[in-house]
Amino acid sequence: MSIIHILDGQTDVILATSSKFYNDVHRETLKNEEIFDFIEPITSKASPYLNKRNRVIIPTDDGFFKEFIIEKAYQSKGGIEVYSSASYFELMKAKPIAPMTLSSYSVEMLLDFILNDSDWIPGIKVYDGIKTIVFDEYTDPYSALKKVADEFGLELRFRIETNKNRITGRYVDLLERVGEWRGKEITSGKDLLNAKRIEFTQNIVTALVGVGPQKENGKRDVVTVANESARQAWGRNGQHLWGIYQVPDDGGNEDMTIQRITQLTSDELQKRISTVISWEVESADIEHIFGREHEKVRLGDQVRVKLTDFNPQFFLDARIISREGSIRTKAQKKYVLGEFIEYTAEDIKSVKRMLQKQIEKKLSETQVLEITYPKGDIDEKLKDVPITDDNFPDETPPTPENFEGSGLFKIIQLKWDYSPSSLIASYEVYA
Repeated sequence: MSIIHILDGQTDVILATSSKFYNDVHRETLKNEEIFDFIEPITSKASPYLNKRNRVIIPTDDGFFKEFIIEKAYQSKGGIEVYSSASYFELMKAKPIAPMTLSSYSVEMLLDFILNDSDWIPGIKVYDGIKTIVFDEYTDPYSALKKVADEFGLELRFRIETNKNRITGRYVDLLERVGEWRGKEITSGKDLLNAKRIEFTQNIVTALVGVGPQKENGKRDVVTVANESARQAWGRNGQHLWGIYQVPDDGGNEDMTIQRITQLTSDELQKRISTVISWEVESADIEHIFGREHEKVRLGDQVRVKLTDFNPQFFLDARIISREGSIRTKAQKKYVLGEFIEYTAEDIKSVKRMLQKQIEKKLSETQVLEITYPKGDIDEKLKDVPITDDNFPDETPPTPENFEGSGLFKIIQLKWDYSPSSLIASYEVYA
């Protein structure tokens, strides 16, 4: 049974608890958008306190807690509809940060500075380097945290810690990546309930007019960039689909050359010439079934999805960028997938054919002995000898053959034939 706690919005004192709430929805995204909505019976002892920006503490699937601030509450005969948002949004209302330049600051120093006048404190930090951060104008601490995360290429996570039903700390973590690969597969016939493949074409253009930032003399440089292949694919009666792109001000308008404006406009056009695909998946939440603990899915996790009841069939490698469900009834969850790679059944067959060809290139026993020892000899030689960088054969392997590069959604997929002619510790790909 799930229990939520209602806290006084100013003192954090517990005012009431409730286990009678219903129709609840907890939604969280990697963009740090998080809400908790529910309905409380009008006769509940907690109902008088669901107002005045009081706070709601909810449990998570991992035994931790999340904190929300009540933004709206509608009272009717049936109950009180409560709409709350994550308490870390209050950082938008903390003391603003004046325009300034923070030179050679570490992540820890930046978190200390930004969170200094707030209820939040620095948590886990994974970046050891330093950077110079420039705030061109007044900004709120929440936006400042977003800027720091972008500059360092990290992801934000907000969490609270409690002890005996009291909040002991509100922490801001900056991680290399929220979530992990747990080996989870969402599969038709097992836990996949529904899936939607959504295709967006509304924002497609085939040519852009790039307008540069305003100079001191009041003028702006203007360039035109077009894509012929996109015109043939999307244009009507041979005409381009046009758009206007305001090139962002990078703080050095006088140094913004025509070449730079053209490059930025061209980069923007590349984002707009293709269909935007998104996936929404509804899955049965089976991790709470005995023996299925390994089936859990968390925000940011990498998962595989097998849609074998689609026509055509789809297979996805994807990341959970949004997660939605009830904390009271954990029967199912809704996920939005991002950073995904789509495979069709034909793609899978193609990979199998490639592997089959490699298997068919069997080496004779003589060829095998030329590059290695019999298994028995290897076992004897390696007995009680740990493999380290000092005894791993340092031999340059041949250049990979049949190399292919495919541009996918936010990802470049690289393929090449595996070569058994040498011992390869790892591959490194440069630009």
